Amino acid sequence: MGWTRALGLALAATLTLPAGAQEVGPSAPEPPIETPGPDVMGIDEARARVERHALTVALARWDREAAQADVARWTGAALPSIAGFVSLSVGAGLTPFGFPRPVASQAGVGVSGSVRLLDVSTWAAAASARRSLRGQEATVGWARVQAREQATQLYAVVVGEQAVARALEEARSSAEEDARAVDELVAAGLRPSADAARTRSEVLDLRARSIEARGRATAACAALQDLMAVEVNGRCVLQPLLEIEPGEGPLTHPALVAAAEAVAAAQAAQVSAIGAQLPVVEASGQVAAYAIESGGGPGWSAGLDVNVPLRILNEGRGEVMAATAARGRADTALAGQRRALDAARVGAEARFEAARVSVVAREGSVEAAAAALKLVQERYRAGLSNVSALLDARRAEVDARVGLARSRAARWAALASVESARGVQGRLAE
Repeated sequence: MGWTRALGLALAATLTLPAGAQEVGPSAPEPPIETPGPDVMGIDEARARVERHALTVALARWDREAAQADVARWTGAALPSIAGFVSLSVGAGLTPFGFPRPVASQAGVGVSGSVRLLDVSTWAAAASARRSLRGQEATVGWARVQAREQATQLYAVVVGEQAVARALEEARSSAEEDARAVDELVAAGLRPSADAARTRSEVLDLRARSIEARGRATAACAALQDLMAVEVNGRCVLQPLLEIEPGEGPLTHPALVAAAEAVAAAQAAQVSAIGAQLPVVEASGQVAAYAIESGGGPGWSAGLDVNVPLRILNEGRGEVMAATAARGRADTALAGQRRALDAARVGAEARFEAARVSVVAREGSVEAAAAALKLVQERYRAGLSNVSALLDARRAEVDARVGLARSRAARWAALASVESARGVQGRLAE
């Protein structure tokens, strides 16, 4: 047994940590794993914050504000126009038109107004702006749906990787107990020294994997905090996720509403382009009180203007062709969006069902792997199994627990995709 003891000492020397590194053992300090406390945040709160404050949602709301401004501008252009005026004129000789000037000075105050009796282009442009506004309102809803999906998936990653880190830490603690037992057997000469080196190597590997899992949880936490528009520090204390069914969305998905309104807006814009080639009929008039050197009094005037566009042949035709192409593009986008949502819904529902079945299977796998590890531990200490069997059983038990944690996270990620394809969004006060 002397050569095996020497081999064990040599292997142990190769595993010695460099200066300044922490030793692995019960006394080695570990970064804390986040556990629920008084400031714990749940999935509903996280999703609500994201739906309110995500950058994409905020930008969509500003686009909606711009669309409201367009509606006001085009609606105002289609409504009657009324303005007050004050005028003062002086002169001598002939007027600019070549007629004798009737009076040397004149002052007046009154009201003028105009109304468009026929302006197909402006009326259609106002209708297009209103449909665009409805589309932007639906786009805000679609942005909220997507933000909710991102928040759910990131939340699931954080919770999943924190669960993985806990499982690896518990496995490391158990592996250290095995390592101490192996050390005792080696010291008694019942096991070769190589067994001690291999079990210590396993402890180091579990520790490294735990640190990696915590790093992934921190990265996902930072992304979630960025999405919520809060301080980004990578520290998330989250409630565990329970098994629930996906929510039901509205009868019409917000993305389809936005695409349909884009079609309607394009149709109105096409009418506006055609209307721009037609005459515009406008009535105008004014009422005022005038003062001149010899007295003064009231006066009024009324008129009717017909403006007929005179254009180069291809100019108006080009505008109509561009509007027709925009309408065709909107029709194609609507059909494509409908197919894309159908494909997303079918795929997400299949992934969710597969993830649910996977969780059930992995729960059974964890129980079986834990029982197998316990049996191999007993057999090893009784001298009936070698260290390879012990390490293989340990890895199988760890892989089963890690797989279960990630399957649960994958189930929630699939649930988020299902809800996104259905257009589910939270109830927020806009």
